[in-house]
Amino acid sequence: VPGQTAITNYVYDKNNSNFDYALTILPRYVNYGVKAIINNPPTIPNFVTDSSQLSVSVEIELPLYGYVDNIVLMDTVPFELGFGDPTGTDVEAESAVFNVNIYNGFPVDVYIQLFFMDSTTMTILDSLIYDTDKQVMNSGIVGPAPDLKVIQITHKLTEIPVEDKNRLEIIGEANQVIIQSRLITTGGPPSMVKFYVDYLNEGELAVRAKLKSTF
Repeated sequence: VPGQTAITNYVYDKNNSNFDYALTILPRYVNYGVKAIINNPPTIPNFVTDSSQLSVSVEIELPLYGYVDNIVLMDTVPFELGFGDPTGTDVEAESAVFNVNIYNGFPVDVYIQLFFMDSTTMTILDSLIYDTDKQVMNSGIVGPAPDLKVIQITHKLTEIPVEDKNRLEIIGEANQVIIQSRLITTGGPPSMVKFYVDYLNEGELAVRAKLKSTF
């Protein structure tokens, strides 16, 4: 009918298609095609003008549902310890405390280790934690099934002291830090959680040091 717009939505899921099976082959791309038929039934007249349009959009929702156990993620970022006196006077650090401050809205516990590296020689100079990695992020509080959605963000402040000034001198030579994170979903396997697009977390790493002037 001229002057009218028809909008039709089609939903395909694991119950009316083989989409769940298609995902098991780990596809990198999803291609789709559309075929339009006019004059159906042929006894009804149609009008095609220069303003007639056919628009098709496809939206795919992939729920992430399951658990993870000891998944390790690593990243390398620039680093500068940067101890100094604003007046330009030489100072040295006698001790320091590394503060890891995290607000977490994901259903995962996170354990962390930091490796301080000289990028010129690609040499790891020291690590922040000697015994093992340390839990720095508590899982967000997960609500009941079937949503299993985080209903409360958690906060955790972790203080890691470094009281050996010789270690601090070595760490001060680093210009990159390798961040190694180990992830476990809340409750651990086989407890299941769901990941939603609105999840977020926020964190910062700061250093509080005791300094001594060397003049």
